[in-house]
Amino acid sequence: MARRTQTLVVGFAMLMVIMRTAHCNVCLEGTESCCTMCNKGHLLERHLDRDCGICKRCFDRWYKSQPNNEPYCSKCRICEGVFEYEKNCTATSNAVCKCVPGKKCVGENCEKCEKLQCKAGQELIKGKCMNCPYGKFNPGTDGECQTWKSCENGNILLNGTSSSDVVCGGIVTKTTERSTTTSVTSTEVKSNSEVYNIGMLIAYIAIPLVLMLFAMMIISRHILICVEKMKSKLKRLPVQPNQPIQQILIKIPDQEDACSCHYPEEEQGNEQLN
Repeated sequence: MARRTQTLVVGFAMLMVIMRTAHCNVCLEGTESCCTMCNKGHLLERHLDRDCGICKRCFDRWYKSQPNNEPYCSKCRICEGVFEYEKNCTATSNAVCKCVPGKKCVGENCEKCEKLQCKAGQELIKGKCMNCPYGKFNPGTDGECQTWKSCENGNILLNGTSSSDVVCGGIVTKTTERSTTTSVTSTEVKSNSEVYNIGMLIAYIAIPLVLMLFAMMIISRHILICVEKMKSKLKRLPVQPNQPIQQILIKIPDQEDACSCHYPEEEQGNEQLN
């Protein structure tokens, strides 16, 4: 019985030591019943009438990563949706999130996720970018690596790489020649059509202008001849001093005779030649 009592006393003493030690780890500065600074993972619950208080452990999903004298803890980060937990939250540290497979973190603390874009020569496998195996390529799209094509008779112009396909020599040559011939033929037809249209336009404008110019030359020449004949007739008329202009005009031959375009004839009259 005495031995049993002794064992209980030793156990109780050890429990008190453990509780005292744990309490010292909680209260960073001050006494057990009046702490002025708490260790990380705890908050300070102040007494109403004093500047000190009791340190209490943060509740679940709350944390305090530094020693403090604040009456509250910080809320843990929740990783959900496009995020998943890389490290769970504890009383002394916040949770650490990472992006789900197929997406990558943006920002120092992975504030948001964006689609993972693999480089040329890679493909996305189980949320990670992996290099294309030999014989396949990917030019940098979101799809999978594709197999190199086979050239007839082994006529390879350029070998394939992880980011480009094989280039066959014969196909490239025929395609190039065909496209060049088509381009030249199309250019020649277009040039001939433009030249023909311009020539027809010039002809439609030039021919009427030439005919009009020729007619104006004939009419002008006729008018000049008539004017010269009228001048010669006026010079032959006898003019007396102070003779009224009406009498002079009466002697002017008719316009039809004056503007006659025939060759000049010999003068005829009642007088006979001597």
